[in-house]
Amino acid sequence: ILFYRPTTIPTTYKALLTNADSVTADSDFDLAIGNVTTGRLDCYRNSQSIQGGHGNTTLVTLTPYIVGCVITGSSLNWTHTVYLNGTNDGSGTSSIDPTVLADPTAVGAVGAYAQSSYRSDGTFAAARVYTRALSAAAMEAIGKGRMYYDSFHTPTNGLLASLWMNDCADNANGDGVTFVNRSGNGNPIVGDNGANNTGMTCKGSNYLQYPIGAGW
Repeated sequence: ILFYRPTTIPTTYKALLTNADSVTADSDFDLAIGNVTTGRLDCYRNSQSIQGGHGNTTLVTLTPYIVGCVITGSSLNWTHTVYLNGTNDGSGTSSIDPTVLADPTAVGAVGAYAQSSYRSDGTFAAARVYTRALSAAAMEAIGKGRMYYDSFHTPTNGLLASLWMNDCADNANGDGVTFVNRSGNGNPIVGDNGANNTGMTCKGSNYLQYPIGAGW
């Protein structure tokens, strides 16, 4: 699950929330935008294959969204569902089993892959990763309710990572900043501008004070 506001609308693959060792190879999960259709969400496990879930809504620049990917099923029979603001925006099936990786989970980038062309342009307010599939009712409650962050922190069952991107001062450079994992499981993430060393600016103070959309 990701609180996300796009700055530009991608015409090709851009990573949103991933655990992967490259764009075209192994991944445990890959929430992306623009891989199949310009400006629409994609949800994969293992590679940029067309096997997966694909959204039906074209996102709009500078509009805040709560986006998510839920994967259910069992060996060789998976369903990938894209959620947009709590609503099922499209789903698809896959016969490709996931690869459980030791690579890092990344927001706005491919986990272990440094290629800057796959990084997303936008504002990322918060991210959550679960070890289980949330129900449609839970996704609706989080997305449609535009919840405050204290509510966004629940449910906690299976919560692997809960990241609030407010760990640095407004307008400060986010490169090298540690963003705390508030799930209690440790493993924070660290801001990385990438090879071009530009473009990561903190905009955090409003995010704990307002529901999604306010202060953006």
